[in-house]
Amino acid sequence: MTATIETRPPDGLREPGVGERLREARALIADRAQWMMGSEACSADGTYVRASSPEAVAWCGLGAYRRVGGDRYDAAHNYLDAIARELYDEACTSDPDTLGGLVLINDWLCWDEWFDDFEDPLAEAHKRVLRVYDTAIAHMEAG
Repeated sequence: MTATIETRPPDGLREPGVGERLREARALIADRAQWMMGSEACSADGTYVRASSPEAVAWCGLGAYRRVGGDRYDAAHNYLDAIARELYDEACTSDPDTLGGLVLINDWLCWDEWFDDFEDPLAEAHKRVLRVYDTAIAHMEAG
């Protein structure tokens, strides 16, 4: 899907270091073995842990930012969600009980309604999460 991205970083994300934190978070999950679904992070034995846990070895798209971004998680979450919604129709939902944005791209692409649309749905979900990060980073660098 090609999209014209109009979402700009909110003022709270324009402070020094935010672009670097986005790059660090993306680097954490660039290797698919360090990316996961269903929780913000997990340990080597697959136990769900907090993103900040020293035992964490894999993170979801938002958990990766939480690992490096700390208290900026909410602002980054909203920004990454907005970009995911602009890039992918599947990230949009009108159901108030369903999370949209990056969470939907990260976790739910493999659910029944989309699973059969892709040869490798996990690879597609991972690729889309990285694209959301790449777009956010490009916007931060463009200022």
